[in-house]
Amino acid sequence: MNVKKLSILLLGAFLTSWPTTVMAQEDDIPRREVSVGMGFGPSNLGIDWGYDADLMYMPYDESPLATYRRLKIYDDGSVQSPCYSIAFRQDFKCGRWMSYGLTASYEYKEDTWRSRATKRVTKTAIESYFTLMPTLRYYYLRHKGFRMYSEGGLGMSLYYQRSMREQSGHYKLNLTGQFTGFGIQVGKRVFFGTELGYGCLGVVRLMAGYRF
Repeated sequence: MNVKKLSILLLGAFLTSWPTTVMAQEDDIPRREVSVGMGFGPSNLGIDWGYDADLMYMPYDESPLATYRRLKIYDDGSVQSPCYSIAFRQDFKCGRWMSYGLTASYEYKEDTWRSRATKRVTKTAIESYFTLMPTLRYYYLRHKGFRMYSEGGLGMSLYYQRSMREQSGHYKLNLTGQFTGFGIQVGKRVFFGTELGYGCLGVVRLMAGYRF
């Protein structure tokens, strides 16, 4: 057998075994993942910049003295928690470049108004959102220990609000969503990641998870 025939046989054997080798490598990549995350700047509950809430409702015909008294009496303060989430993802069977999943999240905000003169609390209110959202993810770079992707989701939020003057609060269902323009995950089984996007999960998110 000459060198030319041997080379052709070796090339044929390689081309025959290559799909099996690639499939074995892909099968080493886990198809499912669970993760927990923390997002900052969610759109459901806006970021509070410290402005007096009464300014938004101040009538135009109010006298300068009344305006001065209004601003001297009330001081607006708020506590905005991050958006906490837990999520599940699974690859489509037809390929490894897309996955689907479900995300559950919770966010909370508490507002407190105090008298500037006495520091006495004059009003409090709490708001919260509990969200369930199906998602669809597209990977544009995917390796065992490094992934880059974009993701979108649309779901429903259960909104709750109550002030201290109310015996019980009220609920409302809202349509909500999240678009992640850029996401990175590092790690094969145990992984850590960050996302940049806009929506109910926040502008910036940090996460940790496990693949199986």
